Amino acid sequence: MDLLQTPRDVADRLKQRISVRNHIATEDIALCCTHTHTGPAIGAPKVWGRNDLRDEAYIKTLAAKVSGAVHEALKEAVPVTVAFARHPVDIGNVNRRVRQKDGSYLFLGQHPHLAPNGPAAREFAMIFFKDPDRKLVAGIGHYSSHPIFTPSYLHKVTGDYAGIFSQAVEKEVGDGCVIAFLQGTLGDQMPRKFCSSYQLAIQAGRKLAYCFLNHSSANGGKP
Repeated sequence: MDLLQTPRDVADRLKQRISVRNHIATEDIALCCTHTHTGPAIGAPKVWGRNDLRDEAYIKTLAAKVSGAVHEALKEAVPVTVAFARHPVDIGNVNRRVRQKDGSYLFLGQHPHLAPNGPAAREFAMIFFKDPDRKLVAGIGHYSSHPIFTPSYLHKVTGDYAGIFSQAVEKEVGDGCVIAFLQGTLGDQMPRKFCSSYQLAIQAGRKLAYCFLNHSSANGGKP
């Protein structure tokens, strides 16, 4: 889901809706968010406290759509082979903890003039699910970086680079192919040009999409 996070109560509601409609035990359901900072507001009380925002109407819609997506996936399930690949991709990712000479650290978000000097994740992992005809029917892309290219002043609801990656691959492959994005252990990983341009989010998402499509060819990936 292109969301920052799912509060416990919202996660429980989603799992319950999925469970009732699809006869899956709630303990067997895992929810995943891309951690985009520009997704719909479904609540983050531990982050925002008394200033928390929560769109109840959207949460109800989300529950219906997620449970419906699971229903469709079960109905359309086919035998697949699974393959994976890894490849370095640079979307401008840096480490936002900047080490000082005295051993202390400063946060790049509050001191943007500093030069990043910590380790940065650049590896892109890909999983491909192909039907008996070797056609790509689903996939997962895995990268570690905060999806925060999009500036907040645009007031734009978007999955940032993570959502754009999924959309780009799905559009290119077509035929109902479903591509998910799995956020890595992003921690202090973020774009150097954070909160600066939605166009940069598009470029980063497409860069990952091109890599994914190249490796999803018949000879790409390891079984």
